[in-house]
Amino acid sequence: MMIFNCEIETSILDAAYAEAEADYPAESCGLILGCETQKRGTCFVPLRNHAGADSLHSFRVNELEYMNVVLKGRSTGLRPLAFFHSHPDASPCLSKRDLASHTIDGQLLFPGQIHVVASVVQGKRQSVQAYYYSPESQGIPGKENRLLSQFIEVSS
Repeated sequence: MMIFNCEIETSILDAAYAEAEADYPAESCGLILGCETQKRGTCFVPLRNHAGADSLHSFRVNELEYMNVVLKGRSTGLRPLAFFHSHPDASPCLSKRDLASHTIDGQLLFPGQIHVVASVVQGKRQSVQAYYYSPESQGIPGKENRLLSQFIEVSS
């Protein structure tokens, strides 16, 4: 399935959705890794939500766990292509908290990375939306980061 400029195998998205359903009612998160030059996602790696009591409404990734996944992926030729997280009993729209977690002082933390948000209602996947910052705005100080979105068909 094409998500913006990246081909992500349906089985990879299904693995992410299954993780979100299993983690319900907490938010689920993880990375979709793949070949950067071919822009093809081939692996989903779940990450533990470290938000504690707030995990029903947000996620927090342990930086060391994240870096370990990235480094292990690099050792096998894989790079993070997309970040996945779920919204339990809510729409797949990026929240203000989600948006704030993408930048520090207006600079993107993960330029070029797609953000996939899945709505999980009563433990079942509902709708999914992908977000991507437009290439012309990425990494340019003082230029607004323009956010693009794409609806993703969900199979049950």
